[in-house]
Amino acid sequence: MSNIPMKRLLLLITLATASVLSLQAQKVPYMVKITDNTYMDYAEMSIEGWLEYDWDVSKQYGADSPERLAIVPDANVFRSLYGKDYEDVKKYLQLRETYGRRPIVGLSREQIAKFCEWRTAKCAQSKHYHPHGRSLQFALPDKDNYANALAKAKVTKLEAGSPTPKKKANKIYGLYDNVSEIQTNETPQHPYGFRCIAREVE
Repeated sequence: MSNIPMKRLLLLITLATASVLSLQAQKVPYMVKITDNTYMDYAEMSIEGWLEYDWDVSKQYGADSPERLAIVPDANVFRSLYGKDYEDVKKYLQLRETYGRRPIVGLSREQIAKFCEWRTAKCAQSKHYHPHGRSLQFALPDKDNYANALAKAKVTKLEAGSPTPKKKANKIYGLYDNVSEIQTNETPQHPYGFRCIAREVE
């Protein structure tokens, strides 16, 4: 029996494996691809997502530092939607379990911009955030990003402040419901939330 067919089979297996690995490498955790080099969060940024940022800043600068206090959401806005204080949700496990997956609200454009800088730096340190071998730069979406995302949007009817759904398939949630979202060119009335886009950069 000739060994040529076997060589071809091994080549096909190698190419197929490389293709699968390439596709896996292009996936970004908690995000959905909306253009060739741009990804969007599958849901609004959650309270637990913001708390991860809060804990990191607290660890680096101290819980009572100006740097940490600068990232705390507006207490009145947060309480108006959830009836709880942000600091209590951070402090108590039971409240974190109840409210953790709900959208973070009460933030300014400047606070969100600082978060995007932090997220860019953190993700640059992780192998899971380098699609096509490139780093990602996080930012607020613009109207074109939202237009591109509509093709991946899952239509739901969630009330403002509802828990964000767990990610399923390749869908984006909350574009039609839950809280309003700030964009690069639009700031809705409080309480609004936000989500990030991430662009591949060299």
